[in-house]
Amino acid sequence: MDIQNGQAEDSATIDRAWTDDAAGETVPGEVVRGILEGGSPLRVWRKYRGLTLASLAGSVGVSRGYLSQIENGHKSGTLDLFRRLSGALDVSMDQLVEPVSDAVTDRNGSDATRSSTVTSPTEGQ
Repeated sequence: MDIQNGQAEDSATIDRAWTDDAAGETVPGEVVRGILEGGSPLRVWRKYRGLTLASLAGSVGVSRGYLSQIENGHKSGTLDLFRRLSGALDVSMDQLVEPVSDAVTDRNGSDATRSSTVTSPTEGQ
């Protein structure tokens, strides 16, 4: 096998691995690439499904502007809304949220390590 064929096979294997999530469901490579390139998961899935912002907003009962704000990260949306969105897009809710970085910043702006415990915003104030 020559190097180019080996690289192509390796690339195909990596693409298949990236599109398999932990539940064994497959995620289309187009969606994976869109998200890895910095796209909003909600927007990437909406476009993959061929839906306009207005049509998806209408199907889940919110305004086009509100859905746009969620896609752009200006609003977070409710759990109930994400349930409706996941149903309309036929994906799990976890597929629609931004990946969370393990890097966090403390109140002084310094890098901190993510703790395994969760505290409420008012604790320690």
